[in-house]
Amino acid sequence: MKRLTCLIGVSLMLCVGQQSEKGLLAIPDKIIEVGLPVQLCVHPVYKPYDDTNGGFRWFHSGRYLAYAVDESGAGTTRPCTLYLYDTRSGRNLKLTEQASHFLFTERNVYYLTEDIRTRDQVRTTTVYQYNPTTGRARALLSYTSPIPEGDVLPPVVWDWRFAVSPSERLLLVRADNEPILVDIATGRTQSLPAYGEFQPTGFLDDATLLGTVPTTVEGRLVYRVAGLRLRTGELVLDVVVPKAPQPRQSENLSLKIERDALYLISNTSKSEAYRRVFLTRDYRVLPATPVMVGEGDFTPPEPAPVASIAPDESGLAIVTVHGQLFYVPLMKRDPGPITEALACGKEIDREALAEQLFSKARQVGIAMMMYVMDYDEYFPPAGEDIERLLNPYLKNEYVFKNPLTGGSVFSYLLNGESIKNIDSPTTTPMGIFDWGDPEYIIVVYADGHVKKVPRGGM
Repeated sequence: MKRLTCLIGVSLMLCVGQQSEKGLLAIPDKIIEVGLPVQLCVHPVYKPYDDTNGGFRWFHSGRYLAYAVDESGAGTTRPCTLYLYDTRSGRNLKLTEQASHFLFTERNVYYLTEDIRTRDQVRTTTVYQYNPTTGRARALLSYTSPIPEGDVLPPVVWDWRFAVSPSERLLLVRADNEPILVDIATGRTQSLPAYGEFQPTGFLDDATLLGTVPTTVEGRLVYRVAGLRLRTGELVLDVVVPKAPQPRQSENLSLKIERDALYLISNTSKSEAYRRVFLTRDYRVLPATPVMVGEGDFTPPEPAPVASIAPDESGLAIVTVHGQLFYVPLMKRDPGPITEALACGKEIDREALAEQLFSKARQVGIAMMMYVMDYDEYFPPAGEDIERLLNPYLKNEYVFKNPLTGGSVFSYLLNGESIKNIDSPTTTPMGIFDWGDPEYIIVVYADGHVKKVPRGGM
């Protein structure tokens, strides 16, 4: 198993960044470099695979990544282990090994643990709140209930559910089907009276519980989504629940599956060369739920990877086919060459392009002088691949390219002459850079110096 996990990790690490030669994406004013992935767990991530209320969740815009791991290997039927990964320091903190249920919000981790006393036939369940900023966990509520006779241990408390209001002021706990409200700031609890057949499941907002009400339609039992206002007790049927944020898409980036491979796509790049980066073929897909289009007409949805983009676009979380979680860092920097600047949407004027090519011409002049010194002071013969010959000295294949078009702009003019036999190296052109400017070209002379001259005036 350990060997298999290692191979999975190596596979993902080799895959990331292969689509773009350097794993680069362009967004407005910035270039994103896709880094090497970091494997966070050997055991599978706990199901359900969700970036909102299960599996894993980003905190503080991407500084922390909380996730739950099934270290027992028993699926979803036993307590899981919760971790918090600090993307800046690389530290992986274990929060608890006994989380029967957990909830990830935007600011905190909430989890539930159980203390079972078999002799007394009682079970004490405690709900904790962990704050990544302070690094502290505190108990919000402790509840003791008898264990029904004949219960099989270790029991699974599926009748426990909890939810947090949007402002994280209130905690809703359902213990043995008894809903309890907890004021998180003060710790005060309040039992909710039964509101007919309304079953609370969470919060619509800070003043309204969200739940369901059973009803019969044409002889069939149907559950209608409803809201219950806490202050007035008013029940509102068929409320509209806001859609959860899309974890696989941010302002500038998207995670997409194309031809069975997972790609990171720039939504804002101005250049195809900086639009997509291949990540991996080893990824898990969310279970597909058919979508009803018309009466009796169901269509399968587009496959969605079990992956997520950090809110600040500083990293990715990807779950592999076997359930391991990987963190992929995304580093932002200012664009360098003109090609990067153009891809980021920056405007490049004519003079800036000329300066960029003038710098490249200087590099070619220096590289050619190094070549001549290594080859008994002879220049390369005509017809040779000059780019290939000078590449060991330049170590940059883009020196000869037009940053706007990607085409070659260099022409070689000599034919194997010895520099000793050239009467005036300072005035003998060795090559020219011509990028189509109506007024100028750049000449590289046989002594290595460079000069911008009027077109036709060489």
